Amino acid sequence: MTRDVLKYLNNINVDTRFISLMDKIVYINNLRFSKFSKRKEEVFLNKYPDFKVVRSKIFQKICSRASKVLVKNIKPHENIFILNKSTCLDYAVLTVLEPYQRKYDIKLFVEDSFDKIDNQKIDATASNLTLDDEVETILNRILNGKEVDLLSSKDYYDSNEGNKIKIIYPLLNVPKKWIYSWLDLEKDELVSMDDDLAKSLLDFLEKYVPDVRENIYKSTVFISKNKVKK
Repeated sequence: MTRDVLKYLNNINVDTRFISLMDKIVYINNLRFSKFSKRKEEVFLNKYPDFKVVRSKIFQKICSRASKVLVKNIKPHENIFILNKSTCLDYAVLTVLEPYQRKYDIKLFVEDSFDKIDNQKIDATASNLTLDDEVETILNRILNGKEVDLLSSKDYYDSNEGNKIKIIYPLLNVPKKWIYSWLDLEKDELVSMDDDLAKSLLDFLEKYVPDVRENIYKSTVFISKNKVKK
């Protein structure tokens, strides 16, 4: 079914490198580059009436930010492992990476346990770490008088066989609220990685500094890169 749907979309001149096909939902990642006009949507839905086409501006923003990370961290023909615990963040990772099967000819291996990672020839594993997770951890460490470090500084996962598998972070520049808004969720499906104080402080600061998460992350990256090695 998936192959037939993609073939039909190509036939009506939709660039499938810029759409995500998830079951019977077509998410448009980039409206301009996908060339998925309203007229083409009508033609497509006449052929596949059980499908739904989603033109979410917030999802396009998510994909735009994710692409800036992915373009530097994945290579053509790589095998990428995705741990899927059926959370909204796992779904976001899978949806963002889905079109890269056509952009970069990558293969996605989706499992519910890291124990299965060694059963395939895996080049990288995709983390669902978000901008909020990273920044809340930074603030939590500051509030507890600990050395500031980045969760995303971990570049490799050590497999059971002793192999080092690259870790990529597609959602690193994406706030959780964008994902919740895109999926129309009323509340967090995941427990915050850090305590409530860090999250509450971020929510308070955001009222006065809208890009507070991005700014804290950028500053921490700068400090980490310029840290004096002892």
